[in-house]
Amino acid sequence: MIKANEAVQIARDQMHAWFGDELHALELEEVEISEDKRAWLVTLGYSVKRSNPTASELMSAPVGAIPDSIRAYKLFTIDAESGEVRSMKSPKS
Repeated sequence: MIKANEAVQIARDQMHAWFGDELHALELEEVEISEDKRAWLVTLGYSVKRSNPTASELMSAPVGAIPDSIRAYKLFTIDAESGEVRSMKSPKS
């Protein structure tokens, strides 16, 4: 069985392989073993450049209050025995 830190590294490596230079401020958000202990669930967060704010956002926000990036998250399911990535999903908010 792989350890939690190995599962996290596998998830990070996959993020870099798939998204490369698009990644900014990649951080571990959560890691846990599934109830049946067959998979590691690893959530990574990263910053994504925002597109132009909407007119309503500009009108309602104080000056300088609209960030230029937002956080996005990916949830990896990693086989606890083999270390194989089983899935990568965007968690539901």
